[in-house]
Amino acid sequence: MPSALLKIGDGYYSLKRYAQAANSYSNMVRAYPKSKEAPEADFGILLCLLQEKKYDSFIFRVETFLKRYPQHALASQALMQLGDYYQQERMKEKAVKTYRELITLFPNSEWAEDAQFRIAFLFMQDRRWAEAIEEMDKVVRHFPKGHLFIEAHVELGGLYLLLQDYPKALERYEWVIKNHPQHPLAKRAYLGMEEGYRNLGKTDQAEKILKELIAGFPQDDIQFEGQLKLGILFLTQKKFGEAVTAFSVAVRSPDERIASQAQFKLGEAYLEGENRELALIQFSKVVYLYPHYSDMLEEALLKLGTLYMAEKKIPEARQAYRKLLEKGKREDRKEVARKMLDQMQKGDIR
Repeated sequence: MPSALLKIGDGYYSLKRYAQAANSYSNMVRAYPKSKEAPEADFGILLCLLQEKKYDSFIFRVETFLKRYPQHALASQALMQLGDYYQQERMKEKAVKTYRELITLFPNSEWAEDAQFRIAFLFMQDRRWAEAIEEMDKVVRHFPKGHLFIEAHVELGGLYLLLQDYPKALERYEWVIKNHPQHPLAKRAYLGMEEGYRNLGKTDQAEKILKELIAGFPQDDIQFEGQLKLGILFLTQKKFGEAVTAFSVAVRSPDERIASQAQFKLGEAYLEGENRELALIQFSKVVYLYPHYSDMLEEALLKLGTLYMAEKKIPEARQAYRKLLEKGKREDRKEVARKMLDQMQKGDIR
């Protein structure tokens, strides 16, 4: 009989009829308070309250559940639900306190690792990097067989990058690549290693790691970001031909954020290689393919204006600067356009 009543409540819950579900669960708990199904029904009630956004009642019900069933397997999940609620409502101190309570009371539960990871994440949100590192390191040390173990290594790498502790960042990323080279998060580790090596001035290692990324994920869209970063490396080394090759691949990225940057950088590579004609084409493509990326659009229009001026194509230069005034957002760039147009108007530029 208790199991049948529990199933009725579960049925209503599945249909998102939360009030009826809560009523069924309540009837079951009242009728069979000592049954093995009672904790599940009580847990169902607090979930219904959460779904109905009856938050005060939900919090009270979680506290009641913990007092009534302190050793039940669902007690840790109830705390997790409460912590997640506080986190979603940006009540961060209460969220951290709740997650810590879960870890202390149920260190071996399936939710302890998630709670520890969330504590670290909350500190990351507040830019409390040192505390975030300390908490994320606990995920690595205390849950070596957990499902967040690899992700914690990657996040630690990112935190060390933020603190410019590049050797420690490289250590974390290298562990991921060495031990889990095909894991989806290995892609982030490769990119993190490139950033670490580049900031240490080790461009050869940065280039090597990007080539490994591209070779290791040939069918993945990450190759386009890898090619973009590789092209930028080549550009800084004045290897313009190799930069053009890399950017020419990156412009095919389905991610417009990557493709637009690659298109602009391709123009820069041609310009640095003294191929003004192809540079003009690439900067023009940025203008008509990515007008919604204002920063890239403005930079491309400035480049076009300068190039047209150098080619003595004054009408085309005027058009570029006018478009910058019309579409631009940054005042410093618009001021450049105004000055150039003013000089044209006065006849100082012919």
